[in-house]
Amino acid sequence: MAGRADLRLAQLVCSRLCHDLAGVAGAIANGIELAAESTPGADTEALALVGQSARQVNGRVAFFRAAFGANPPAQGLAEAASLVEGYVAGSPVRLEPVAGPAASVRLASDGVRLALVLAMVAAGCLPRGGVIRIQAAELPEGVGVSITAFGKGASVRVEIAAALAGSLEPERASPREIHAVWAQCLAGALGGNVEVLKEEDQIRLGAVLPRA
Repeated sequence: MAGRADLRLAQLVCSRLCHDLAGVAGAIANGIELAAESTPGADTEALALVGQSARQVNGRVAFFRAAFGANPPAQGLAEAASLVEGYVAGSPVRLEPVAGPAASVRLASDGVRLALVLAMVAAGCLPRGGVIRIQAAELPEGVGVSITAFGKGASVRVEIAAALAGSLEPERASPREIHAVWAQCLAGALGGNVEVLKEEDQIRLGAVLPRA
């Protein structure tokens, strides 16, 4: 599996790509808003659709920057969940609001990164759409985080399960499961692993993450 230097290099490359993409996506969104306000007779429905798509791109870029880039800020679980909302916006998957004690839990940078990638894995377990629930509990060794995907036909592909278990080498991975490989690399760098629990119409992912 990847060493810390490899992880750092990959994170820096992703940060650079997301930085450049964020500038372009932001300019598109601002341009659409300006056109809608200043162009009489403009097709407002079409502009609204393009504007919505631009906002979704912005949300995904912000998510990718935090999940795969370098140095995401330490933050509360509720704040991290807002990035997940940006990732799933426009899809048949929705995020259940983080409530109760979990909302005030704060994670260190590495914990934020892993929680986001696990949420991405959870979203991929819902081919027909569904709900993602994020829960957390304070433990002596850190913060226990559980991310559950609920939905009809919820399942985890064999390759994804293998990647999370650490039995799928990056060289053998395809783009469809590389995020799961990334999650396992992050968990390994933290000295832990990712637990996967399969039940009817739900998949639960768990890990112990460092607190801020």
